[in-house]
Amino acid sequence: MLVAIPGRNLLKKLPPAPLRPHEATTYPTPAIDPALRQQASSMLQHALEVAAGMRVVASLKQRYFSEQVRRHITARLVGGQRIDSSVKLESLHLRIHGQRIDAVGSATSKKRSFGYLAQFEPAIGNTPGLRMRSLRVL
Repeated sequence: MLVAIPGRNLLKKLPPAPLRPHEATTYPTPAIDPALRQQASSMLQHALEVAAGMRVVASLKQRYFSEQVRRHITARLVGGQRIDSSVKLESLHLRIHGQRIDAVGSATSKKRSFGYLAQFEPAIGNTPGLRMRSLRVL
């Protein structure tokens, strides 16, 4: 194809080669152990109840909840972003990244719905199970 360029000249332009569709690459998704899903769900429920003001922040034990989680919930409570009533987890999606598990989902209270993001890691020491590394209530 010829394309006009300044100076009354023509430049031969070659069309790009057609792109081949990429072959579908599927990565095996590791299955989440039901016991880990249950533990993550109960830890999230506990943390959201603390954020709602239904439990005290001191109930978030350091063995299972990192300092960042406790600071985030305390800041929400001090800042007046208290959740108005009891909290119910509506959805929970878990994704494994090496040793860590990302959790995303939604929860509802009487007057509003909100999302949350959390990350879990193996518990400290010889304790079996999970430890909540980070939490964001949106």
